[in-house]
Amino acid sequence: MLRDNNKLYLFDFLEYYESIKNESHRFHFDDAALQTFLQGNKIFVGSFSKTSETAYKKSKCHRFIKINRCPTNAAHAILRHIRNSIAHGRISYSRKNILKLEDYNMKSNLTTMKATISQDLLISLIEKIKNTYI
Repeated sequence: MLRDNNKLYLFDFLEYYESIKNESHRFHFDDAALQTFLQGNKIFVGSFSKTSETAYKKSKCHRFIKINRCPTNAAHAILRHIRNSIAHGRISYSRKNILKLEDYNMKSNLTTMKATISQDLLISLIEKIKNTYI
């Protein structure tokens, strides 16, 4: 179960996202601190493509975020998909303290994002992405 302070954080995050949802150009996935964080925590960000799947297996990462179409600026896309998975109740535990998040497009019947990540790391990731805002 999510810790109470993490529930509050995620609720506040939903409100934060509403204020920046139209500002995708202001987040920077290539930010050095964000890339260092991703590499240091072995978080792979990619698409559902075979090329991306091969890169994920070679990366030896323990956590992943896969986006249906991984845009040039994936930072805002990650926030949007995390927001959607929380807001639509597509967040669950895959095992103790490891969350599974999914975003799903009902119109196209496609999964648009899958992620597995610890709840503390998820919150740290959100903060790192928020820090790329210019």
